Amino acid sequence: MQDNNCIRIPRGLWRINSLSNAGMLLLLTIFYCHQRGVRTSRTSLSRHSHLSLSSVSKGIHALVKLGLVTKEVHKDEVGANLTTTYTINEKALLSACGE
Repeated sequence: MQDNNCIRIPRGLWRINSLSNAGMLLLLTIFYCHQRGVRTSRTSLSRHSHLSLSSVSKGIHALVKLGLVTKEVHKDEVGANLTTTYTINEKALLSACGE
């Protein structure tokens, strides 16, 4: 039975020295959202992390630059942009954690 108040994260997550506190919080928020089936748009991440949209944008940029998160751009049938979501790159994250 899974406890609804817990998320599973790699043990070595704390070893990633290149992450700022906001970046770490954002990464944990993405974990939380993925495990709860919540969309990971910038707005959703801001609401769940209590970070400003500006802080979320900066944090996402840093996480993408580190290769820990990938952007998924969604478009409708006529090619107009829809909400962009973000996914954790598990292989890169485990490598960065030393696992």
